[in-house]
Amino acid sequence: MRPRIAKAAMARRSVLALSAAFASPAVADVTPEDVWAQWTGYLSAFGYTLESEPVRENGNIRIPDFAMTMYVPADPDSGRKGGTVAVTFGDIALTDLGDGTVGIEIPEDMTVSISGDGPGDEDFSARINIRTDGARTVASGDVDDITYDYTAARTVVSLEEVEGEQGDIPIPGTVAVTLEDAAGRNRIAVENDETRVDQSFEVARFVYDVALSEVNPGQQGDLTWQGTLNGLTSSTSGVIPDEVDPLAIDEAVADGYAVAADFGFDSGQGSFEFSDPKQQVRLVSSSEGGRFSLSLSSAGMAYDVLTEDLSLSIAGSELPFPIDTTAAAIGLGIQLPLLAGEEEQPFGATLTLTDVTIPDAIWMMADPSNGLPHDPVTVEVAISGQSRLFVNILNEAEMSALDRTGGQPGEVTRLNLDALRLRGAGASIDGSAAFDIDNSSSSIFAPDLPAFGGTANLRLTGVTGLLSTLGQLGIIPMQQAMMTGAMIQQLGRQESGPDDLSAEIELSPTGSLTINGAPFPLQ
Repeated sequence: MRPRIAKAAMARRSVLALSAAFASPAVADVTPEDVWAQWTGYLSAFGYTLESEPVRENGNIRIPDFAMTMYVPADPDSGRKGGTVAVTFGDIALTDLGDGTVGIEIPEDMTVSISGDGPGDEDFSARINIRTDGARTVASGDVDDITYDYTAARTVVSLEEVEGEQGDIPIPGTVAVTLEDAAGRNRIAVENDETRVDQSFEVARFVYDVALSEVNPGQQGDLTWQGTLNGLTSSTSGVIPDEVDPLAIDEAVADGYAVAADFGFDSGQGSFEFSDPKQQVRLVSSSEGGRFSLSLSSAGMAYDVLTEDLSLSIAGSELPFPIDTTAAAIGLGIQLPLLAGEEEQPFGATLTLTDVTIPDAIWMMADPSNGLPHDPVTVEVAISGQSRLFVNILNEAEMSALDRTGGQPGEVTRLNLDALRLRGAGASIDGSAAFDIDNSSSSIFAPDLPAFGGTANLRLTGVTGLLSTLGQLGIIPMQQAMMTGAMIQQLGRQESGPDDLSAEIELSPTGSLTINGAPFPLQ
């Protein structure tokens, strides 16, 4: 049975949202009771049961040893095993500040315990310490629209102990993150039978520090992973429908559940090092900013990450020589549909490797005579298209059944190459293409593929010259280089010079191919 929330002052989200609530201007009065009602609704809607009884004193609320649990039932169809998850925070106080706002007080030094009760050896627990200096959280607004403003001079979160199959495992070293000069705003509002959440967060300096003397208990091996992100920012928004089942995310998305998050940073640097009696590896990196975004809704899931002005150095006992490289940008993006349906849905992907320098040691092996231009290499690809899904990707039972039967999750109806950009060794290739796919017919090239047809446009600059140089250097057979270069020259349309060629390639679903209008036999 799904939990349901009354409209008045009920909001919901996961336990992470409660942490953000610990973490915006007052239009009307809000009371400790309003804040507590929002929290309880927020968590119960996602299946959590509050184990703490609030103590009411003079209009204020104190929650001793704030704790909550969530039962996860077994699902035989998907193979998911049942269990429980419990989280304990410590004492929390909600204090009426006398001006229509509420102060949220948490201990400066707080222990958070997380445990899971699963079958067999799957039980686990972890103890986390949170130390906060100069923290202040104030809730304002009204019963249906509460905003939390949060500031903290310094917050340190450290993992102290974990417990699993082998019993208590004290952390042999440090696992911690530090946030300096943090400020955030979290607004939770009930509008038209749904809850809207808007969050923003800024951290002047984010430091992570992992230093372990035994990566695996009883085995030698030292690991360090340390770094800093400067100017960290985040912005998150979400819509939560009036009813939501945390264990049926596919149904929640279909009913209107949506979340979108964007993160960015101005600069960063980090290092990773591991050593044991058999091997050593060290990695050092820095960058001048980057971004990360993630969204989930009935329109699909989108993921995008990009790092700019990256510098990377890798050395290790398994490598023949150190590798030092830089890149103007490195990124990856994915867009996927999630819900089954007869209507076409968009998908897409991007890959960005811009101005990547090839280490000199690799050039010495690939081009010992220095006959090639040692330009940075660029690979940029963007594809998109339309598809139909036969199953709900987020439904565990449907995906498990698909694995057992070996069926297809869906079909592609259109595929576009929105951009292709290749640069390196003095040559470049640019291209785009669009293909329609007929899933009711088989391709003449392979019976397992659907019939497809469309148009592609290519621009090749310096490619024939590069082929000739590769042949002269013996990197590829000279005869092959000459034949390929001659074919490109014969089929291509000359643009600004003899080694700047373009081609319009048209392919019909029946298998006929033309290049710049000239038929080209495929069989």
